[in-house]
Amino acid sequence: MKRVILGLVATSLVTGLVLLPVGPATADKIVVVNNYYGDTPFIYGGYSYIPIRNVKEALGAALLWDSLKQRAVLTYNGHELGLVVGSPVVHLDGAPVSFPVAPVIVNNYVFVPVTTIRRCLNVPVEYDGKKREVKIRGPKHWSVFTVNPHPKSSIVAKLKRHEKQFGAQKKHDKEDKSQGKGGKAKGKKK
Repeated sequence: MKRVILGLVATSLVTGLVLLPVGPATADKIVVVNNYYGDTPFIYGGYSYIPIRNVKEALGAALLWDSLKQRAVLTYNGHELGLVVGSPVVHLDGAPVSFPVAPVIVNNYVFVPVTTIRRCLNVPVEYDGKKREVKIRGPKHWSVFTVNPHPKSSIVAKLKRHEKQFGAQKKHDKEDKSQGKGGKAKGKKK
């Protein structure tokens, strides 16, 4: 009889341990980013722009910068994303992908439209208009960026010069403006 009771106790202990909830370790961790490279992230023309170095850190990606060509290469999750400042055409794994907006330099730092990161690298992004926050999901946590809906006039002037130079489209995709969910941009691999 003692063996049966001990067996039931041991079984219930093992079952109890297996069925215990895992708790906070599996919950999504949120990191609020207060240290920006360059200036505060901003919204222009319905698109959120964030310093590419903050994106690199949020994703744990590799980042290379060619100052002569003003080209950044972000490597993440087996994909290489090449961005040229002022050009709405990026290169995903060597294939060109067009966007209506381009990366810009503000105070000597590259700012990238979040939609480019979301669509090309298939990174989850959420936008909360009431809180003016953009959340980017990296492999370890969500990074939260507060964006300024009214960027400084010097930033707006730079963005307008890029629009004139590269002929950025005036019509924006509704999905991209809201930073909602979307599919990965299609590009051919090498």
